[in-house]
Amino acid sequence: MEKNKSLSAALVALLVIAAYFVYFSGDEEFETEPVTNDGAPWRIGYYEGGPYVNYPEYLRYLTYGLMELGWIEEATLPYFEDENDAEVLWTYLANNLQSDYIVFVEGAFWSAEWDNELRNYNRSDAIQRLAAHEVDMVLAMGTWAGMDLATDEHDVPTLVISASDPLGAGIIESELDSGHDHVHVKVNHNLYINQINLFYDIFKFERLGVVYEDTVEGHAYANLNELREMSEMLDFELVECIAPEQGFTDEECKEFVVECYTELAPQIDALWVGLHKGEGLVFIPEILQPLYKDDIPTWSSQGAQWVEKGVLMSICRKDLSHAGEWEAEVIAKIFNGATPRDLEQRYEEPLLIAVNLEAARQIGYVVPESLLAIADEIFYEIGE
Repeated sequence: MEKNKSLSAALVALLVIAAYFVYFSGDEEFETEPVTNDGAPWRIGYYEGGPYVNYPEYLRYLTYGLMELGWIEEATLPYFEDENDAEVLWTYLANNLQSDYIVFVEGAFWSAEWDNELRNYNRSDAIQRLAAHEVDMVLAMGTWAGMDLATDEHDVPTLVISASDPLGAGIIESELDSGHDHVHVKVNHNLYINQINLFYDIFKFERLGVVYEDTVEGHAYANLNELREMSEMLDFELVECIAPEQGFTDEECKEFVVECYTELAPQIDALWVGLHKGEGLVFIPEILQPLYKDDIPTWSSQGAQWVEKGVLMSICRKDLSHAGEWEAEVIAKIFNGATPRDLEQRYEEPLLIAVNLEAARQIGYVVPESLLAIADEIFYEIGE
């Protein structure tokens, strides 16, 4: 593969267009002013499949968004040692925030710790308590949470946030319709399609590799639907490798991914890094070695942290502040009487580039100056 490619005009145009946050309009008729629930604060619960770095950050910036709208008194939220742990932040919010309008219910927090047995128990318990209206809204963080709570077994307003592929996972009927009056799902409109486009525009690969678990969730975490769609549109071959995940330890999942990467490396000229447990941040420097040996460029769907650890490229964001503000407005509108299903679900975020120059050196790729000029984050070494 030719290693030194200049950015095309199409890529530059995509980046320029995507450098702006787009908030889809149409919900302006709904109020966002703070109101009580007939004199009482609105009670909010939280449900996740397990710890993941994005979940506490969404919760943090959603809370800041509610502060800006006047629902919660302004305060600075602390950071905690484990950046993946939403429960410690939730406990802090439940006990320290000052508000006449909203309370985060400490006892309404469910995390399955990515364990299927605990997930089944949590789902049953949560559905029962939601049906009893112990809370007035629940935040469902991630794909597992959306699959578990986007159901007519209860009617409590449910916000599904940070789901990898809510349409492919069967959480929603379409990007425009959650399928349930009480459910609202944040859809990162074209997020992965745009990333695949950028990756292809830079490398023009003919055979793109991907690893996934062959389950509904596994397909969503690997963005398999989008990859298959784009392989037909852009005329590249998608080379797939199945690696089990559920019921195995993180270390076992890593070994499955290493086996797949070793098998794929001689067959492909680029690789898509999804959200398999074996592709976790802590494993990235180790699992990429077979790809470095075969000079395979990599792209992570998960952002700059994966690039810092050795993936060649991804998108990056400064933080989740704008997304948090968007979710806060959704909450405010629902508590002002909006039906969750009627609110816009699509949310666009910018495609800012992150690149790792040491990863580029490992595969013999000279990063074009035109790309470096528009890269938002540049890493000069591979983090441990």
